[in-house]
Amino acid sequence: MSLTKCSRRACGRASRVIKELWEVEIADNIEQGCAPDVARAFTVIRWAYHGDLRPLADAIKAGSLHDAVLGFLADMIDKGRLQMVPRGRGHPKMPETFARDLVAASAYGAKDKGKGSDAAIERIAAVMGISSQLVRQAITRLRKHNNNSNKRFPI
Repeated sequence: MSLTKCSRRACGRASRVIKELWEVEIADNIEQGCAPDVARAFTVIRWAYHGDLRPLADAIKAGSLHDAVLGFLADMIDKGRLQMVPRGRGHPKMPETFARDLVAASAYGAKDKGKGSDAAIERIAAVMGISSQLVRQAITRLRKHNNNSNKRFPI
C-alpha cells in the first residue's frame, strides 16, 4: 500500500498531537508486562530497524555515555547526516503507524457506550488530525492483531 501526500500530511499532524509516538509504544509494552528498560530498548531497536533513528537519538541524549560523543551523534541524526539505509525495495514501513493506530483504537475503546460509533470515530479523527478512514482502519487492524495474539509485535 503506497501512501499519498495527503496521508503523509495526516501522519505529520498526528505526530504533532503526540510529540513522541515511540513513548506510546513503550508504555504499551510496559502494560503488557515488559520491564521498562527492556520495553525502551525494544522500541528503539524496532524503530531503528525500520530506518527511524529519532528514538535512538532520544535515548542517546538521555544516556550515560560521554555527553560530547553522544551529543555529536545525536546532532548527526537530527540533521539527517546519519541515516539507516532501508532494507529491501519499495517504500519503507513507517513505524509510527503502530503507535498512531494504538492511540486511535484505545480512544475508540474508551468511547461512551451510549454514543454512536460514527460520531466517536469522527471525534477521534478530528482530535488526532487524521481522516476517519484511518481511524477505522486502525481499529480493524488492532482488532485483527489482538485476535492473532501469538504475534505480539507487528514488525
